[in-house]
Amino acid sequence: MNWGPVNSDPSVHDSGAGRAARPWWQVARRRFSLIGFALCALLLVWLGLQVLIAALLRMQGVNTGAMPTWLQLIAGNGPLYALAMPIAVLLMRAVPRIPTRKFPLGVGRFFILLIICMPVMYLGSLIGSMLSAALSGGTADNPIQELATNADPLTVLVFMVLVAPVFEEWVFRKELIDRLRRYGEVPAMLVSAAAFGLFHLNLFQFFYAFGLGLVFAYVYLRTSRLRYTILMHMIINFNGGFLAPRILSLLDA
Repeated sequence: MNWGPVNSDPSVHDSGAGRAARPWWQVARRRFSLIGFALCALLLVWLGLQVLIAALLRMQGVNTGAMPTWLQLIAGNGPLYALAMPIAVLLMRAVPRIPTRKFPLGVGRFFILLIICMPVMYLGSLIGSMLSAALSGGTADNPIQELATNADPLTVLVFMVLVAPVFEEWVFRKELIDRLRRYGEVPAMLVSAAAFGLFHLNLFQFFYAFGLGLVFAYVYLRTSRLRYTILMHMIINFNGGFLAPRILSLLDA
């Protein structure tokens, strides 16, 4: 296992005709900056289009709060999947990938890692809830909990269980890690997990998303197969976003 920076890659010297080769750390800094710029562009495009769509709907006299949940999600997250994420990936292409071999992940190991995700998610959720309550005086609301509780089951299945894991794993695992793993597995894992946590834009989800991001990054680094992290992500979203709220609603009935 390589936990340190990889300096043997000739591309990190960024040499060219008529100019002196730059040291690897300057090239690394430039590439990390490009990745950061791409992630900032993702958020700016996504949030900017959200504001624009909401403004256009208000101009047409549409009450966005009265819209069905599935339509709210299309208006809010449609720009993310259709434009913001593809634009970010296009910007990331300025940072070259490292070709890697693909390895299988056995069923037993898959479920061991999936079980590890459960206490990570619980602890992260607890920390996020406590900090949110402390910073807001107990007035903060968990947006994902409200969505999972109030949305109809089909909407949760489509958006939270099927669509979100595919796009999020594509960007935050494959695109990020393939471009940063040359500088060491730990930096690649940390950047992937931190970006994944910050992408959720609230304290309730940041800590458990960061923890899960570390597990998903480890799985992807060990296999180079996105199917495993997508499946783990889908199972976790199904349990937390679909199954648990419906069990609780039955118990409260």
